Amino acid sequence: MYTFLANIPELIKKLGFTNLQQEKQEDYLLRLKEIISCRINVAVLERLSEDNHTYFISLVEQGRNEDALIYVRNEISDLDDLVKKVTKETIEDFLSLRKN
Repeated sequence: MYTFLANIPELIKKLGFTNLQQEKQEDYLLRLKEIISCRINVAVLERLSEDNHTYFISLVEQGRNEDALIYVRNEISDLDDLVKKVTKETIEDFLSLRKN
């Protein structure tokens, strides 16, 4: 739905992936992107009513991702801020786990 990981070189440095092979970096970033995407979906569903859940999920299941995005944008006025917040929190969680 989104490109959450805009500044990939900076993110690789921040996450401590600079010493990894390119293939490993890409693998870890793909996994991180999947985790962020799942968390965004949960955050979106938490903001929608039950009827809106059903409609949104039906759009996604039909492969109508652009329609689903338009629908969510209309229902959640601060969607961009929500995406940024979830992305930031997920990266911070990852860094926190890495330190422990």
